[in-house]
Amino acid sequence: MRVFTPEQVEILRKVLREKTRLGPKPELVGLEELAGRAACS
Repeated sequence: MRVFTPEQVEILRKVLREKTRLGPKPELVGLEELAGRAACS
């Protein structure tokens, strides 16, 4: 299980909005992929 800081969560949300088209289902994106895009890994 991976834990993100509040700051990382905001970055992840921003990346989801900018880089994906999943709309209300962002949980379908793999967290490892998303963290890599947001440079959190």
